[in-house]
Amino acid sequence: MDSIQRAEEVLKFQQQTVIEAQEKIRKLDIEISELNEELKELLKKLAEETQKANQLQGEVTVRLFAPEAGAAKLVFHYLVPNANWYPSYAIRVSSSDKSMELVYQANLWQNSGESWENVAVTVSTSQPTRSGNVPELGPVFLQPNEYYQRQRGQAAGEVYELSQFSVSEKEDRGYASDESMAGTKLKTVVQAGVSSFSATLPSRVTLASETEPSRFPILTKGFNAEFWSEVVPLIQEKGFLKSKTTNAFDLPLISGQAQVFIDGTLTARVSVPYALPGEELELSLGVDDFIIVKRKETLRETEYAGLIDKTTILKRAYSIEVTNFHPLDHKVKVFERFPISRNEKITVKRKAPADSKVEIEEETGVFFWEESLRAKQLKEYKVEFEVVHPREWYLEDQV
Repeated sequence: MDSIQRAEEVLKFQQQTVIEAQEKIRKLDIEISELNEELKELLKKLAEETQKANQLQGEVTVRLFAPEAGAAKLVFHYLVPNANWYPSYAIRVSSSDKSMELVYQANLWQNSGESWENVAVTVSTSQPTRSGNVPELGPVFLQPNEYYQRQRGQAAGEVYELSQFSVSEKEDRGYASDESMAGTKLKTVVQAGVSSFSATLPSRVTLASETEPSRFPILTKGFNAEFWSEVVPLIQEKGFLKSKTTNAFDLPLISGQAQVFIDGTLTARVSVPYALPGEELELSLGVDDFIIVKRKETLRETEYAGLIDKTTILKRAYSIEVTNFHPLDHKVKVFERFPISRNEKITVKRKAPADSKVEIEEETGVFFWEESLRAKQLKEYKVEFEVVHPREWYLEDQV
């Protein structure tokens, strides 16, 4: 009995110890939670005080000299640090009439420490932070030792800054573009300078002091475009919709990202290249689900020839099937390639297609077929070649 009673007392003591420990843990959790809340409040106050300390402040002293006293209107222009913009685009395609509309957007942000309320903003392609000096060409000395040429006059990365802004009445120093801001009748004022372009947003905006950009449409315009699809079945068995058009804006298209909407549905995110007003450019519009592609290997053989000069002959052939499921005729470009020999002992014999049927880039071996396919038409393309090389070499994994 003594041992049983002793065991019960030990068990009771352990249970009491666990309960007391859990209570202490609960109280500590409450204290930690309260301290975390206090820390959040202190960090918030610290951020507010830091922002106030970093807030742009200054004093302007103006001395005026006039032949006689009178009323005068003064407008001050000043540079604001930590204010930038970058372009982005929305490309809207209608498959029914094969039309394309492009929306030019400005992504603005400023972290000056104060909110800009109801200001007129002009964005410019001018880049005042980059070097304006003509780069100098240095000499290149040829010598047997490894030599690293020091580059001179490296250009800085592209940074587009907000042009000077004013909260006074907007001065129309440019011309009203034919394009309007997307969804409105407001006109965007475009200015063409000697070495840059600028556009004044058609309405005043409010920008809070923060690091996240705010997006504003500047211009929108319908573009005349030619559409086709490109296929690279060796890499992906998919079609990719492309278009050729001309920049019809009065502003240059600055390299940036674009969202592509086909029949109102977001289908892709693509890159837009730089293009001056009136310059021709090609745009990728994402995957074309109406082009079905199948590529299969139809021949893979290895033969051996020669008694003295022993050689290996690698025979390869491929079949590519492309089907157009667009409701109308649609142009398609199908890209393939032949291997290229970089050694006189390696010979590439092109079997199909014939050199007269396609134009082959001799440096890369890349070629393409181009033709218009009828609705629901299936077209087969064939590639065949042989590679002859010394038997002691192994090229199986390269072709």
